[in-house]
Amino acid sequence: MNRITIVCVVVAAWAAGSLAAAPARAAQWHVAPGHAAASDSSTGTPERPLKTFAKALDLAKGGDTIVLAAGEYPAAAIGKTYDKPLTIRAAKDARAAFVGGLSINRGGGLRLSGLVFTWTEATRPANPMGTFVAITGAQDVEIAECEFVDDPKRTEWAGWLCNITDSRGITVRDTKAHHFYFGFSAHRSRDVTFRNLEIGPWTHEDAIRVTDSEGPVLIEGSHICNMAVAGRKGGHVDAIQVVGWAENLTVRNCHIHGMGQGIGAFGGRDRRHKNWRIEGNLIYDVYAPHVCSVYNGDGIVVVNNTFPQNRPILSNCTGGIVRNNIIGVSGAKEPGVESDYNLYIPQGPKLGEHDLVGVDPKFVNAPLATIKSDSRRLKEMTRSKFFLRGALRSLFAVGDLVEVVNSDGAARDGKQHRVTAVGDDFVEVDPPLAGDPAWAGIVLHKWPAGHKNLVPDYRLRPDSPAIDSADSTVKRDKDRDGHEPTDAPGTANTGAGPVKYLDRGAFEFTRGK
Repeated sequence: MNRITIVCVVVAAWAAGSLAAAPARAAQWHVAPGHAAASDSSTGTPERPLKTFAKALDLAKGGDTIVLAAGEYPAAAIGKTYDKPLTIRAAKDARAAFVGGLSINRGGGLRLSGLVFTWTEATRPANPMGTFVAITGAQDVEIAECEFVDDPKRTEWAGWLCNITDSRGITVRDTKAHHFYFGFSAHRSRDVTFRNLEIGPWTHEDAIRVTDSEGPVLIEGSHICNMAVAGRKGGHVDAIQVVGWAENLTVRNCHIHGMGQGIGAFGGRDRRHKNWRIEGNLIYDVYAPHVCSVYNGDGIVVVNNTFPQNRPILSNCTGGIVRNNIIGVSGAKEPGVESDYNLYIPQGPKLGEHDLVGVDPKFVNAPLATIKSDSRRLKEMTRSKFFLRGALRSLFAVGDLVEVVNSDGAARDGKQHRVTAVGDDFVEVDPPLAGDPAWAGIVLHKWPAGHKNLVPDYRLRPDSPAIDSADSTVKRDKDRDGHEPTDAPGTANTGAGPVKYLDRGAFEFTRGK
């Protein structure tokens, strides 16, 4: 072998070794069932796409992307864990819809983006708790910018949005879910995040449920509302509920209204709730008394929320903190709970040295008064006569215009009803409601005379006593609008802690923004 031959062999061997060591380039696999050239023997390019999602899964490796064209995709299952995330996304402006559910069982390293999860008439499950997405024994899964929906034209909807069980590192974000049966759930899971979700309307029980989970679980920046054209409702339709127990739970900067209860945790007997933080939430128009109720917990922190019609309840808790909230019902001393720097709208006991009691928080746009019907007398009510609790004759007079919200889940239509009669325990209105008062009766709002805008805005006006008066030792994060504590010009800083101009309530006042 001469010198030239030896050199060529060495160079060839080096080149082969270098190619073998080079990382494989991430691939895109295009799937388009309706494309004329679609075939599972194709190359998976936009011009020669694959026909089925199942084939794309067979071919894809970690780091690859599966791009789904518009179309309906049957039930699918993923049981593989990818070392680099596999992305499954809809093509630009395409409605790529899984119509038979998606199961991720002992898989992981997945990014789902821009997809729709729905049913057809042929695939809608007979059991309404059939899952759109089931995640079991999985890790590192993200669902982003997706939509979950049954047929909005139906009055009875099917679908459990996403059942997360025995999993870790699961995120659902920037996603819409509406016209479904049951919501998102996390069971025996850790590192679960629900962020920036738009949820509602739905049929049965909870929009988000957490069960027997060590966490951390974060529910953040979500809008949860069950007021729309009413489908048939079942169970106790609530926003966020913990069943059993949960540890390391944060609910932050959520906007919740129009359902049975806001945040509820009534278990904790076999294993107590621990290390919760409820911060920056706006919750109103809940028909049960539970705007934020936690039973049997340790280290439950409730700070900087706005509860304009109710009060938080921490029962049988230790190490509880209730601070900087705006509260619409008189407070009650709870053992094991430190309460101060709250603003109570009605007169009542002062639980903390720095509480403001019987004070108008001066919201941007809110009713003068809100009163709920007496649930004990539901059977006596009609569509125009409501039995209520409270000093009715001091609140209402014949001729007043009021807004009436039915607990059947019907849309808040913004119409006003004229008060035609006031008794010691009842009010009559005209025109009557479109439907009978539902399971929790009605909520009646009295607005200022001549007021036209009935869309509530619970941000603060410049003259609000809640401005620059809170306790910053609670280490408040940014509010739902993204505002950090801001020193309002001309307002005395009467708060405590390192930042003496933190505001009470869910929203930081920022002049001109």
